Amino acid sequence: NRQIGDEKQLVEGLRLGTVDAGVITNGAFSPVEPAFQLNDLPFLYSSEAQVFKVLDGDVGRKLAARAEQKGIVVLGYLASGYRHMLNNKRPVSTPEDVVGVKYRVHNSVALDMYAALNASPVPMAWGETMTALQQGAVDGMDLPVILVDSLKLYEAVKYLSLTAHTYSVAELAMSKRRFDRFSAEQKAMIVQAATAAALGQRKTNAANEEQTLAQLKAKGLKVNTVADPAAFRRKVQPIYDKLRPSIGAELMDAALKEVR
Repeated sequence: NRQIGDEKQLVEGLRLGTVDAGVITNGAFSPVEPAFQLNDLPFLYSSEAQVFKVLDGDVGRKLAARAEQKGIVVLGYLASGYRHMLNNKRPVSTPEDVVGVKYRVHNSVALDMYAALNASPVPMAWGETMTALQQGAVDGMDLPVILVDSLKLYEAVKYLSLTAHTYSVAELAMSKRRFDRFSAEQKAMIVQAATAAALGQRKTNAANEEQTLAQLKAKGLKVNTVADPAAFRRKVQPIYDKLRPSIGAELMDAALKEVR
């Protein structure tokens, strides 16, 4: 996994044509094209199937068109899984369980989400997070379950609550400068291969997630589900209003129509 600084360099390399292709997490893409903040909206997608119904459809194509204007061709959308809340205070079942808990946050949308839920968000670089958890400087954070296991966070936190608040999308992308050097036939082949790769990656990720969650439970992490995601969604509605201008009202409304 790349650190965010490396990803910013990757994005710039794609725009300039010094890098041919790469996989970019959505959080690194958003500063280049703010419309991609759509995928960071908390509690937007209620299922993984819904995520890719939106991104493989008209909304995803419009996002890709915005990216192309910035010099990057989006060839497909990849799955990293839902981000879930982890902490050492208590399981999260309702919005009230988040109140006052110190969560490490990784971007401005996450900061707004935890603030809306009356938590105590702490912006923090990834490299500082594990030490902060161990020393109690923060109580928790959020990540997809596969990273919880690979980073051995079960050694540093007690509770994993399946809040599924943000789906971690990654963009499979190519430099437009490089893509435009290919013939029409070659471009079609690249797009076809990328589409097949994205579909295969999503299936593999879903299978790995299911297996990993069972392993985390076996390792002693206390896992719980959230019965009423709508209660959380109501709390974070002001974030939608705040980001509507930067995402674009038409794009946001089109996505909301697909998911509700």
